[in-house]
Amino acid sequence: MSELREPPRALYAAATEALAGAVTRALTRVDKTFRLAELISLDDPSPGLAAVRVLGADTLAPYRIAKRPIGSQDAEIVTASLVAFPTTDSAALPVRLQDWATRRLLAGPTGRPAPKFPAVPGLSAGLDWPGLAAVLGPLAPLAIPGLDCPVHDMARGRPLDLARGVTRSLLRRDYSTAARLARWFAIGPSVAAVPVESVLTHLALFAGDDPRIGLDIALARWAVRDGRA
Repeated sequence: MSELREPPRALYAAATEALAGAVTRALTRVDKTFRLAELISLDDPSPGLAAVRVLGADTLAPYRIAKRPIGSQDAEIVTASLVAFPTTDSAALPVRLQDWATRRLLAGPTGRPAPKFPAVPGLSAGLDWPGLAAVLGPLAPLAIPGLDCPVHDMARGRPLDLARGVTRSLLRRDYSTAARLARWFAIGPSVAAVPVESVLTHLALFAGDDPRIGLDIALARWAVRDGRA
């Protein structure tokens, strides 16, 4: 009788949650020993590479917070994930921008050529606040301090609208969207109506043990600290 195995989708989802938890732990204790290569199984690297692909630029956050270069093995893993799961020409906007963010962080200060920010016709100052929240929520992986781009400029120019988006998500108990928008809120000017620390504390209490939300909370807290440094 052949051995029953979980379908790839379930394996990839489990690997993504495990990697999100590992990155969160590295961020919360400023782990200078974080090594991506140690988290990818050599026997079957596909789930690990898929997880790196899903988390994208967030996978590299521990290197930025610890202010250390990405090791060659870890850089190879990120590159391998981009090759194993390539982006098609018809990919959605968040996927294309996450690709840019991942490649931009991967280039780092090493002298490697950084990718150009892609043309994004969907970014418009004319968006109302629900439209702004709908655009910025899926783009949360770009909300990393130092990863400046036109999306950062748009988010920083709309703090009150971001606050409205965060508040609406909390009222709807849509904690995933709230955490993603809070990351944008954390890198912009403060708004007294929605203190970001209180939002993150609320999310940590009510969002449960979801590893992806936990990672967004940790990254938002890092952004707040980075802005105060």
